[in-house]
Amino acid sequence: LAEKYAPQVNITVLKPSRVLGAPVDNAFGISLRPFEQLLLENRRHLPDLSIHVINVRDLAELTRKLLWRKSNEAKFEAIEASTHTVYLDQVVSSVEAPDGAPSKVGRVPTLLLRIMSIFSIPLRTVVASLGQHAPADSKAARLWLGSHPVAVHETFQETARFLAMNS
Repeated sequence: LAEKYAPQVNITVLKPSRVLGAPVDNAFGISLRPFEQLLLENRRHLPDLSIHVINVRDLAELTRKLLWRKSNEAKFEAIEASTHTVYLDQVVSSVEAPDGAPSKVGRVPTLLLRIMSIFSIPLRTVVASLGQHAPADSKAARLWLGSHPVAVHETFQETARFLAMNS
């Protein structure tokens, strides 16, 4: 809308993906809820889905750099703020179990989920995305962040530690 109604205004819109990592305060928002559910429910099989992720520290750094740039660099820019695209089973597998052994998570067969979706309306929305792993267009975010965003496994472990201490 900003591009349409105020083209003379310099504005950058950040569209963050799933924001993970340890929040600044204990009042964490909706971004961590699905991650918390994945870990708490001790899932052994997950669907063939992927998510786009950015660490909260990377998002803060990206925001800081964009705020301090010269105002004449862009009239309107929309940046997909994502640094990694990962499968759901990678999320759970990358978080170490309490005994130090990585958790083993398998994939639910897509055919089984398609059959189950006949009887489950909420599942129908998920089935359409199964097996489609399009990476987020995060070239602009990576350009501003540089070549060293927080590693995805570090992001998951940091989030899990935070949730363990604050749940």
